[in-house]
Amino acid sequence: MKSLTMENFEAEALNAPIPVIVIFMAGGCKPCELMRSDLEEIEKAFAGKVSMRHVEVEGNEELADRCSVIQTPTIIMFAGGKQALQIIGYNTRRDLEDKIGKKLNEIT
Repeated sequence: MKSLTMENFEAEALNAPIPVIVIFMAGGCKPCELMRSDLEEIEKAFAGKVSMRHVEVEGNEELADRCSVIQTPTIIMFAGGKQALQIIGYNTRRDLEDKIGKKLNEIT
């Protein structure tokens, strides 16, 4: 999963040809790490339909502020340059797949 910063956010998330799911995480956040591995598996399941990126909030506070992130983990799907979905807090892999799949069906 590639990292995002303010420098590559626009190109990698807002201007991407397919929806991009960004997980905002913090060091030492166990739910963040659990969801990251689940999201990597979900990326494989939705290959070609969505791509995944992550943001380490520490050191990227400006980007977290821009995306209105108030806690970690926060997952945001961007499609067509806009926020299409936001998931805050821990979710199981099944819940993530359901929410992401439903949103992808709505926007494609």
